[in-house]
Amino acid sequence: MSTKLSPAIVAAGGEKLTVILENGTEQEVLVRLLKLGEYAQYMARVDHELNLAAYLTGNSVEWASKLAAQSVMEIVSLGHDLNFTGACLWATRRAKLTEAALPVQAALKKAGIVDSRILEKEIQKMTSEPASPPPSPV
Repeated sequence: MSTKLSPAIVAAGGEKLTVILENGTEQEVLVRLLKLGEYAQYMARVDHELNLAAYLTGNSVEWASKLAAQSVMEIVSLGHDLNFTGACLWATRRAKLTEAALPVQAALKKAGIVDSRILEKEIQKMTSEPASPPPSPV
């Protein structure tokens, strides 16, 4: 299963998939195309299949635990196809920001200019997703 991102998938917010529950019933779910601010949660779940399947479909882990194992893996696979490239680009950017800030943090700490705890909080703010986007200039 290899999904190429298309305008239709973006407009739909993901791609529909028919899954099978352990009781034999079928259910159609939307495997979500994640927003930028959801990448951290996605990356935190990539090696927890039930949790990831629940997150990608907007369902509970309890629901995901009632899926046939193959359906869980189909959700995870489609979710990977839809989101992994973007999430990796996001993570790479975040890592570069953190890496660039480390020498500055060390130099300021060594010079006694800034309390390292305050600086660490500021670096965390710089590398985390803002609660809401800044207003657009008008």
